[in-house]
Amino acid sequence: MSAGLHSNMQLSLDLAPQAMPSRAPALAAASRAGNAAIKRGAEKARSIDPVFIEVASQHTLRYLRQHGTSSGELLTDACKLAGIRSTDDRHFGVVFRALIRDGLIRWAGECKRTKGHASRGGSLYRLAASGRTE
Repeated sequence: MSAGLHSNMQLSLDLAPQAMPSRAPALAAASRAGNAAIKRGAEKARSIDPVFIEVASQHTLRYLRQHGTSSGELLTDACKLAGIRSTDDRHFGVVFRALIRDGLIRWAGECKRTKGHASRGGSLYRLAASGRTE
């Protein structure tokens, strides 16, 4: 080949892609850690105020009936404005988990967070069919 000619020839390597590790063990571990954190949060919230979870749950249901699908942050703020507080906003996760477990609300999607500088990952909640009646 002369110095003035360019080659368009490509070399190909026959390399098998490395297998992606399974995410199942990591997701299972994350789920266990989340469940343990929710349990600790419930215990702490009840030790501070034995009726916090029940009162916050009822207020959350009333709010959703009046306003429809709302973010977890908005529901937390609505409770706090109504005087329903705990020492840590993460205790409201216990409230959402209990309402979902009891079939009263459902996860309705993801939203940008107001407290997370508009980052992704906020949860939207809506009433489940069974949550529409008292």
